[in-house]
Amino acid sequence: MGVEERSTLPISTTQHDNTKESVTPLPFPVEERATPEAGRFLVASRAVCAGELVLIEAPVALGPRATSSLLCLGCHTAIPEPDIPRCPDCWWPMCSPACAAAPAHLLECAVLARDTERMAQPKVHGYTPRYDVILTLRCLLLQESDPATWRQMLDLASHAARRQQEGDERHAATVTYVTKVLGAAPDPAAAHHIRDAIVTNCFAVRGPGGVSLRGVYPMMARMNHACRPTVTVSSDQDGVMYVRAAVDLAAGAPLHVTYIGLTQPLWERRALLDRVHYFTCDCQRCCDPCELGLHYSSPRCEKCKNQYLEPTTWLGEVTWECPKCPSTRSQAVIQEEVRQWESRYDCQDVFLYKAPYAVKAFLQRVEETFHPTHHVWVRTAQAALAILHPDNSTPTLALKRDLWRRLLVVYNVLEPGLTRRRGVTLYELGATEAALARAERKADTLTHHFYVQYLQGALINLQEAVAILSLEPPRSSEVKWYFRAQKQLDEVRRDLGLTPLYPPDTASLTQVDEVKRNVELTPLPPDTTSLTQVDEVKRDVELTPLTPPDTTSLTQVDEVKRDVEVTPLTPPDTTSLTQVDEVKRDVELTPLTPPDTTSLTQVDEVKRDVELTPLTPPDTTSLTRVDEGRRDVELTPLLPPDTTSLTQVDEVKRDMELTQQTPPDTTSLTRVDEGRRDVEQTPPPPPNTASLTQVDEVKRDVERTPLPSQNTDSLTQLDEVKSDVGLPSLTLQNTDSHTQLDETRTVATWE
Repeated sequence: MGVEERSTLPISTTQHDNTKESVTPLPFPVEERATPEAGRFLVASRAVCAGELVLIEAPVALGPRATSSLLCLGCHTAIPEPDIPRCPDCWWPMCSPACAAAPAHLLECAVLARDTERMAQPKVHGYTPRYDVILTLRCLLLQESDPATWRQMLDLASHAARRQQEGDERHAATVTYVTKVLGAAPDPAAAHHIRDAIVTNCFAVRGPGGVSLRGVYPMMARMNHACRPTVTVSSDQDGVMYVRAAVDLAAGAPLHVTYIGLTQPLWERRALLDRVHYFTCDCQRCCDPCELGLHYSSPRCEKCKNQYLEPTTWLGEVTWECPKCPSTRSQAVIQEEVRQWESRYDCQDVFLYKAPYAVKAFLQRVEETFHPTHHVWVRTAQAALAILHPDNSTPTLALKRDLWRRLLVVYNVLEPGLTRRRGVTLYELGATEAALARAERKADTLTHHFYVQYLQGALINLQEAVAILSLEPPRSSEVKWYFRAQKQLDEVRRDLGLTPLYPPDTASLTQVDEVKRNVELTPLPPDTTSLTQVDEVKRDVELTPLTPPDTTSLTQVDEVKRDVEVTPLTPPDTTSLTQVDEVKRDVELTPLTPPDTTSLTQVDEVKRDVELTPLTPPDTTSLTRVDEGRRDVELTPLLPPDTTSLTQVDEVKRDMELTQQTPPDTTSLTRVDEGRRDVEQTPPPPPNTASLTQVDEVKRDVERTPLPSQNTDSLTQLDEVKSDVGLPSLTLQNTDSHTQLDETRTVATWE
């Protein structure tokens, strides 16, 4: 039957000859072939490398799984409990009025609304098989909306006749509802074909929020099944499928995908394939009695040591026999034994209490009954890892490491190559190995040599995990594993002193860089609009800021930067530098820019406290107190102050043994010179000699020559103080009072 061209994925039209193989070229490195035994299938049209993209396909129809919990028919998101919002027309659950009115729902809504008695609409929360009618209806509506795609649907493999013969109740119920209640298919045969074509050919995908959906992909449906696939399949949130080679493929090699899970035992895989697809798998794994050496389904022989039973089929009956002794067991007995063991780890206290030693003992008992790689052991190990995941004690980490290592051995055989299962397992193994190495190193039970060696082993596993998980589509729900593996890989690289490989996305660097700076990494240039707080954190760890932030908010930022002795990003606004420069001077740094001199009085006081030159000459009208502080630390005043107010200033200066800046007004120097003499400095001009009698008397007591004549109006008391400390008088004395002054000096000389 011909397959017509689709707009999204062109396919050549060809006729298939049932007597010989025919070939159909496709616009990917694959081609379609057909044989009487295998039907139509896809092969590699050339040599394909592992990881190479071989096919991309969007679904022709996408919808809920046959049995599903409540979800919105518009956006395919889950409907949360307890309410059930509904479409006002068809009464099916919808998350919002917007989805109910969406164009994608309008066509099916008109048909679903024909069920006026609401026979199929879900009534309560929980899983329900009523959603089986939705995807069937959507495919039937393609007959009118997209005739080309409808013809592709008719070309899909279907076992409708066989299902009708077997009396499949679910199949019959769905077809009856869409044909008789909804009237969506005038031809019941078409409804039977479509419903079974969906069951036979659909693929499971993850929609928004991780909801499990199913889609119809006509091209992917042509890939044959194998219990050891050669390709890996991923999907994004829109349901678009990406098919990549898991291993290297030679030209002409079939593209094998698995229709079922890979961790089921032999009898479960065979039963599911026969019930749904009506064939018995004859792949390499299924044809090998020991399943590629794993004995994945084999029980132990009770008579032979280290020997396992193998399946034998005779007239449709499967028995398990020992290859060395006559021991046999029926498959029904083996299945019952497996069910009993699987039920134990669901309810046993060993898993409820999460004791590592007890979990290990339970796994040991499983190995005494089955092969160490038997699927019962695999499922038990998976359950144990899920329960022990939050426990990061050293014994638990060691147990988890051993379990991941053994699971990786199994997955390497069942699903080799660049598959997601191997990628996730390598990530978990590498992360656990690194965590265990850190814990043992912290407890001082591991030398540095072995610590580095263990981290290098974890690094190798994480590198392979990143390489595999990087193949996930960007909008896939599974891409989270890729980012987790990146993070773990960079952590191990830092522990080994290596540079990280995966800087974060710059679109969200504000919070990301804060974390990155905590581990002393150079971040990417983030958006400068939010750098104020970010650079504060960066400066705390003495790193160069990402980009110059907005200078309008640098006052507080530069304060933090100066605290760690780092050059500010840009000169801030000088109007607010008064407090900023105060902080800068505290750590002996040059201010950013000369601040406004109108407010430097207090600023320069602080600067002089740390022996720094002021920024600019301050206003001399307010330097009285400023120079007082400066002289306190033995510094030269900024500039000569106004002499009209130097009386008190010079008093302080003389206290510190400094030279007076300008001659004070002699009319008020009496008290000033008194203070100057207290610090043994040369007094200002001589006082009036009219009152020097007592002053010279004191001076002669300390063997000094009387001062020259000076204004004596107010210097009497001032020179008295100066004479007390052995200093010359400030002014020349009046000769009218020399008599008493020389008498005092003569007495001092004789004594």
